[in-house]
Amino acid sequence: GAGGGAGDDGGVAAAAVEARLLMHEAAMRAREEKACAGLLILAAYYGDVQAALAEAGEAADEEEEVAVGPAAAGQARGWLDVRVALQFAVSRSSLRLPAGGKAGVRGF
Repeated sequence: GAGGGAGDDGGVAAAAVEARLLMHEAAMRAREEKACAGLLILAAYYGDVQAALAEAGEAADEEEEVAVGPAAAGQARGWLDVRVALQFAVSRSSLRLPAGGKAGVRGF
């Protein structure tokens, strides 16, 4: 699309799109985990974590919910909300990540 990003910007944007696609399945898994007092991913950031935490703190101060999908807002600031990608990787109250690192995780 328009915007002319350079370098890793395309990868970050692609990860944000993938995260949105995973939202439905991740929400279902979160409901299942909540029902059995299992593993819920409450916050997960990739990139500039300090900036992400600062923005999350500002949203909490304003009593706004830090949504599952603020990745689009965060990507311009150098961070990505990966809560959806990680909740999607939860199965039977265990976070299952591939040995190859984040490249093998949908949503990264």
